Amino acid sequence: MNDLTGERYGRLMALTYVGVDKNRNSTWLCECTCGKTTIVSSKSLRSGNTRSCGCLKLELLVERSTKHRLCNHPLYTIWQGLKLRCYCPGATKYKDWGGRGIKMCNEWREDFLPFFRWAEPLWSQDLQIDREDNDGDYTPDNCRFVTGSVNCMNRRVKSTNTTGYTGVHPHKSKFQVAIAVNKKNTYVGIFNTIKEAVSARNNYIKNHGLPYKIQAYNE
Repeated sequence: MNDLTGERYGRLMALTYVGVDKNRNSTWLCECTCGKTTIVSSKSLRSGNTRSCGCLKLELLVERSTKHRLCNHPLYTIWQGLKLRCYCPGATKYKDWGGRGIKMCNEWREDFLPFFRWAEPLWSQDLQIDREDNDGDYTPDNCRFVTGSVNCMNRRVKSTNTTGYTGVHPHKSKFQVAIAVNKKNTYVGIFNTIKEAVSARNNYIKNHGLPYKIQAYNE
């Protein structure tokens, strides 16, 4: 047995040999820099698995929760809103997100900082978070920031829209297409079939470089 008396490991200093634990490792009474004492095996001390009486773990947890000091930042409010709509059944918007199985990636859900680092270069006060795939989760690959009008246009088709396609509505016996451009509603045209209407809307988006989602027509 090596004598560890007086040796320091992280915040712990070995004071006295105690005995052998159930795994046949020598154990030592150690004093932490915070003043508390604890018994630790020589294996845990030398490997670095135990570096304090437990106070270090608590401090790191508190630091992780408060170190960003960004609780008043608008992105923190957005982040909290995502967690509510995905994981809080009592939230008003839960049924349209968490209720449909929409989640946040683990990295974002567990810590605000990874979300902030991703979002901060892309975000400005006039933008809202939007998912490319409305049935996909909140992940860096599926999220972007867009204006409120774009976000509104890219939402799921309302239940009152009998065509099943955003921006395509019945017009007498035909179908009318409208799309928002620079906050103004622009009428693309009236078409004989839903397929023609969806195609016309997609072409208008492509030709004008608009940030709206292309809709696939389902036969």
